[in-house]
Amino acid sequence: MLFRRRPGSPDPQTSGAQPGLLPEAVVLAAGGRSFIGALTRVRGTLRCGGTLMVLGSLEGEGHVKGDLLVPQGGRVEADVEARSVELAGEARGSIRAEGCVRLEETALFEGEIQAASLQVRPGSILRGRTRVLGDPSSTRPPLSH
Repeated sequence: MLFRRRPGSPDPQTSGAQPGLLPEAVVLAAGGRSFIGALTRVRGTLRCGGTLMVLGSLEGEGHVKGDLLVPQGGRVEADVEARSVELAGEARGSIRAEGCVRLEETALFEGEIQAASLQVRPGSILRGRTRVLGDPSSTRPPLSH
């Protein structure tokens, strides 16, 4: 045997664990999300196929096919494209969202937002330009000036 098991450690062959596989609870908890941890700083261009939660820092560009979640303590200094954005932390740059951008009470945003809808909770800070495109609907009457 090249490697010996430490005394007191469980034997994977007898404990039912499968080497190289994540426990099922970890896989279910992740739910297809990607995380930038609280002590992690990512710089550059980030592409994410699902939902992205930024607990640490993202600087540069972010292309997220799912939702972008920035809880309190998270920081984004980037140009971001996402399906929707929920911001409770800090963000600077530009946000383009197919759906809703929601700024929670603790959110601070500086830059430009372009989204189908925008929700700004009391207490949040928004500095910059917004362009709310609305939900394309055939039931909405045309604007007249």
